[in-house]
Amino acid sequence: MTRRFCNIRVKSLMAKEESSQQWSKTGDNSTIRNRKRVPTSKDKITRHLSNDDTPSSNGTSAQQFSKGEASDGPSEVVLQMLVMGLSLSTRFYKITQPPHVCWDETHFGKMGSYYINRTFFFDVHPPLGKMLIGLAGHMTGYNGTFPFLKPGDKYEHHNYWGMRGFCAGLGSFLPIFAYLIVLDLSQSRTAALITASLLIFDTGCITISQYILLDPILMFFIMAAVLSMVKFNRQRHRPFSVPWWLWLVLTGVSLAGALGVKFVGLFVILLVGLNTLSGPLETIGRP
Repeated sequence: MTRRFCNIRVKSLMAKEESSQQWSKTGDNSTIRNRKRVPTSKDKITRHLSNDDTPSSNGTSAQQFSKGEASDGPSEVVLQMLVMGLSLSTRFYKITQPPHVCWDETHFGKMGSYYINRTFFFDVHPPLGKMLIGLAGHMTGYNGTFPFLKPGDKYEHHNYWGMRGFCAGLGSFLPIFAYLIVLDLSQSRTAALITASLLIFDTGCITISQYILLDPILMFFIMAAVLSMVKFNRQRHRPFSVPWWLWLVLTGVSLAGALGVKFVGLFVILLVGLNTLSGPLETIGRP
């Protein structure tokens, strides 16, 4: 940048000197009036920024992205719908199987029943996850009478599918969240699709989303917080605008949700905090 600026400056001085010599010899100042202005580095930077679109959170311009792989348009919408459709189909496939208590459904299904029945109990985790499970069960016709004594107990006539479906629904958002995060950070649709595919067809991620557990709820809020943080970073050049406030509020709500489900959600708060500090530190470090 410094060498280019010096070259431009030298050319400008040479043009001025040549025009001055001609005027001193002939008295004709037409060259001075009609000479072309040599663009400065500031003009080039201004013109470059005016032609570019909004920069992404990793500094890559949207114009550069549009030359390779467009991030908008009907094809992108169809692609995101495909990712979401595959995610929903894999999570809700045979959601009612097996029709008995599995693994930690013994604990979290029971605690959801406690909230439905307004029964006091002691819990080592924050209450939000079990409250949401209880709400999902209550809204789908479960009355909170199943005892959840041990794995293998048959649900019989109890409406357990609503609580499983709620967890599966939140787990279905993980691939599309990952797709949008990677697409924004890398500006590569290929990388975003690979990331989403790894989560869509991962057996562990599918299985943990199909039962009455806290994990899909926790992962939903964590991924939502990271996505909101990434989108908020794109709005730093437009402070206090509507999108700026929207993603800021969604980041805060998602962080509160993650911490309200399990205390390990505190680590995503640490991530967002470090990201927040990076802005002022980057500004201080500039010469």
